[in-house]
Order: sequence, then structure tokens, then C-alpha cells
Amino acid sequence: MRRLLVLFILLSSTTMVAGQAMAITLSLSASSPHLITPGAPVVVSAGISDLASGGPESLGAFEFDITYDSTILDFEFVHFFPFLGDPDPFAFETSTFVDASIPGVVHVEEVSLLFDSELDLLQPESFLLVSVTFTAADLGGSGLIFDNVVLSDALGLVLADPTLENTSVNVLPVPEPTTLLLLGFGLAGLFGWRRKAIQTN
Repeated sequence: MRRLLVLFILLSSTTMVAGQAMAITLSLSASSPHLITPGAPVVVSAGISDLASGGPESLGAFEFDITYDSTILDFEFVHFFPFLGDPDPFAFETSTFVDASIPGVVHVEEVSLLFDSELDLLQPESFLLVSVTFTAADLGGSGLIFDNVVLSDALGLVLADPTLENTSVNVLPVPEPTTLLLLGFGLAGLFGWRRKAIQTN
């Protein structure tokens, strides 16, 4: 009987650990991924989900790289959302760090200075961590991919590897009307002007 009890406890704890490992998802999503033209801003948001589904109660810190094609996109800036605390440095609620010194890589970090009970109140099951703004530099496609991901809870314990959902963007040429359409408008305007000139005479 004792062996069965020990086996049940081991199986239950294994199931709980597996549930935590599968629960967390990090996802990237791009604004208007099909309508990007050269010179337009491209905003990519990184979000986390499923924290309450068998996972930790709160996220205390994160760091990751977002890789991209630097010939297609130019990095501009990173905006931190307030779910680990107020990102304003004078609020002393989080510590943030961004490094974009390597072309094609944006490294982002944030550590909360709040207690776990405060984070529990701030964080829903799913929320945005950061948004990264680029400018479309040239025609073509660029994948936006998570790399070197580390997540930890409010006590600093590293969380199991999350499921990663990456995205991509395509920079397209500015749509131009066809030559035939322009010619048609020109002929219509000329015909209208000639007809008006005849009527006035």
C-alpha cells in the first residue's frame, strides 16, 4: 500500500511539472503584417499567456532576443508594458534594459522590484510584455524570432521553457495605378474639357 501511495505522489508531481512546462506561451505579433510599405512603422508586440493554467502565479523577470533581417527592418525603440510594475525609472518598480548594438538582434530584459503578491494583482492570465518598433527599410520579408529566452517567477526561480510563437512581416512596394488606368483618366478629362469648350462657343 505504501508503494502505491509513493507511486501516486510521484506520478502526480510529474504531471504537475509537465503541466507547468506546457502552460506558458510567448508570442510575437506584428501590426498590419500585409500592408507594410518602405518607410512605414512596423510594431511587433511580445506577449505571454497561460500563466494561470497550471503555471506560476506571477512573472517576476524576463529576458529574450528578437532576431530580424536588418536589411529589411531598421530598429527604432522598445516600449515596456506595466505588468511587472511601472517601467518609469523614477517609479523604482522595475529595472529594464535594451541592447540593439548587434544588427538584426534586439535584446530585451525586465526585472520586477515588486513583491509576488503585488505582481499577482497586476498580472492577468495573458498580457503584453513589450512592443518593439521598427521602420520598413527595404522590400522583402523578415522573420521575427524569439531566441535566448529566460523567464523567472517573483522569487527568481527559472520557469520551464515556454512555447514560442514567432511571426514575420513582408515589406511590399507602394501600390501604383496601371499606365492604362492613368491614360483612361487623361482621355476622359480631355474629352470633358473639349466638350465644355464646344458648348461655350
